[in-house]
Amino acid sequence: MGEEPCPCERSCKLFSCPFHRTWLDPENDYSALDYDHELWGDAEEAGPSGEYQKDEKQSKPPSAHPNTETKRGPPSLAIHTTLPASAQRPISPPRRIRCYSDLFSDSKPAAPPVLEPALLRTTKSPAAHMTRRTVVLNLHAAMTEMNKKVASSTDSMTKIYALDDQELVRRAVAEEKEFAEMHAATYKNFSTSRLLAYRKMSLPDWIQLAQKIRAGSTSKAILKSNDPVTISPTGLSVKDELEYLKTLVLSEERRKAHGFVMSQPSPSEVQDAEDTLRCAAYWEKCERCGSRFQVFPDRRPEDGALTSGGKCRFHPEKSYRGPDNKQRLKCCSMPPGSDGCFVCHSHVFKVPSADIKRLAYVMPFVPTPAPDKDLKEAFCLDCEMGYTTNGMELIRLTVVSWPTYLPVLDILVTPLGPVLDLNTRFSGVTQKQFINAKPYDPKNPTTDPAQLQKVDSPAKARELLFNLIGPSTPLIGHALENDMNVLRMIHPTIVDTVALFPHARGLPYRRGLKDLANVFLKVDIQNDAAKGHNSYEDAKVAGQLVHWHIKHKICKKDYTAMSPKAGSKRKATVEDDPDDNKRPRPNY
Repeated sequence: MGEEPCPCERSCKLFSCPFHRTWLDPENDYSALDYDHELWGDAEEAGPSGEYQKDEKQSKPPSAHPNTETKRGPPSLAIHTTLPASAQRPISPPRRIRCYSDLFSDSKPAAPPVLEPALLRTTKSPAAHMTRRTVVLNLHAAMTEMNKKVASSTDSMTKIYALDDQELVRRAVAEEKEFAEMHAATYKNFSTSRLLAYRKMSLPDWIQLAQKIRAGSTSKAILKSNDPVTISPTGLSVKDELEYLKTLVLSEERRKAHGFVMSQPSPSEVQDAEDTLRCAAYWEKCERCGSRFQVFPDRRPEDGALTSGGKCRFHPEKSYRGPDNKQRLKCCSMPPGSDGCFVCHSHVFKVPSADIKRLAYVMPFVPTPAPDKDLKEAFCLDCEMGYTTNGMELIRLTVVSWPTYLPVLDILVTPLGPVLDLNTRFSGVTQKQFINAKPYDPKNPTTDPAQLQKVDSPAKARELLFNLIGPSTPLIGHALENDMNVLRMIHPTIVDTVALFPHARGLPYRRGLKDLANVFLKVDIQNDAAKGHNSYEDAKVAGQLVHWHIKHKICKKDYTAMSPKAGSKRKATVEDDPDDNKRPRPNY
């Protein structure tokens, strides 16, 4: 059909004619075409013969007018049309889309919850509005009644689970909404049974439910509050955990039983200790090999030595019963009584923890002073000790915040007496680290273990600790009586993992920190004898054990089965040694 001539010829008005137009010349001269005005408008004036006359201004380039648009048709037919008024108005900016963070950036506080049924995602409500409102009010009344019992309890451990009214309102509205959406067919029966369950609920069951309510409500409040509430693995907020921690503080009787110093020795008692020491000419018994040796605090005039007796040969580990039913030493598998497998350049000794008068002679005991402001924090504490001519003295102090476990203070300490042995196998402090440590800078302190700073005396380290705590500040640790003795502190608020996880045989037996971490936390610590113990790790593990205890105490779980039973075949370990004075355990 494309080769057939158009029957209308020149009078054809079709813009896309399917026929062949034979009158078009090969040069595509469109001037001969009779285009209709309906197709191309009145851009050019038509002459008397019907042909469009070429404008004299056609050869000039068209002016660039902002409100005109140039259409391109045939070469001789450039058409200029005016844009509509809607296209000439200024373009408005796109609508601003609020991001998720903008939902909580308003300065206005969120509106308090209302005791009204919530909107449902389903199209049909399972009951009338008044029926649903009655269910919400009844649920809230039952929850409020249980919450009043918790708030009026005399037990401080129970009282911390009291919820505020807004939490109860949110719980009642959310629970009714769950009934309406998930149990629409049995809405009335289900809500009635749940209401009866609340009215018959026991106090321990309500406490567990209150814990879940608080954990669920505070998770949304974190985004809306300027002071976010952190939820720990126990399900309690930090504030509630600190309140609960007060229930774990050792009483005065228990502190006495665990060997804590309760009062300062009198000046006459300290003078007696000094006179006794001078009468004994500073003769001591070696803590490692058991031999007698003499200490020279001012060095021996002949050769400048600090101790007599030469080198010390000893076994660092204790014995065990092997498969052949014979006693063997853990360090070298030799029988007890054989020559020592370790050699130290000097003998060392330790002042018994019960000898408070002699400890006070070296450095006086000081009770924790009252702070200038109210402190609502708790700290984990661990001290590392080394041997000097005064016995065992403080060489490293580490303080960790609880329950965030962030290092707050970590410093090396220059002891009062000359150092005999840094006890690196237990303290983790090397000779190179101790010598090259920079002086403590209060304006630029550091807790980096590789760049620890050093204070000039244990009294200065104790002063830095007093800047962080008060008498009511809980201190958490393992066998803290040793840390308090080496710091010469009398602190009344102690949370000790030795008391939280007692040995089945009772005192003086005690479970070691390594054993507790392995059994309860499934963590292996203190396993590198070459590097020694890490005081930050020990302090953190002690805090985590307290967390573990709180969590399982809340859940009412009995974990005594995880402790060694009295009369069992398990032999007392090194940490279970009842005589603390026979073993230098610097991190207890």
